[in-house]
Amino acid sequence: MILWFYDRSRKRPKNPNLRTRKSSTAGKNSPKGLVPRRELERRFGLNSDNSSKPPSSEGLEKKPQRTQSLRSKSKRSSGGQKGHDGKTLKQVLEPDRIINHLAPSSCEECGCSLSKSTVVSSIKRQVFDIPKPSIEVTESRSSTNSQK
Repeated sequence: MILWFYDRSRKRPKNPNLRTRKSSTAGKNSPKGLVPRRELERRFGLNSDNSSKPPSSEGLEKKPQRTQSLRSKSKRSSGGQKGHDGKTLKQVLEPDRIINHLAPSSCEECGCSLSKSTVVSSIKRQVFDIPKPSIEVTESRSSTNSQK
């Protein structure tokens, strides 16, 4: 059984002698000006997400925001997995450019000169940049002094 409803979206012609077009889904046995319920549900279910309607046609009403992610929960924990061998860039022996960050010449606490002090430790860090067309490696060296 098909339920028929009056289609309010269709405008009546001004001239009563003109015939109205039947809906494409209305069958030969459909009453004049009525469309099946399925057709109305299809029309009212359309919005800018699932049809060619522009978003501006929906008015100022905002869509409800999602409170949860659409992704399903995975069995694995986030981050690196156990047993996975990591891959790290190895430092090169001869970098293209070296920048020396020298230790201060005087002590920050007492102001004594550190010019005759020995270097206790130094740290090397290398940054791998990929400019076009070759690789440029910059090595930064910093040293710390201690008072005797």
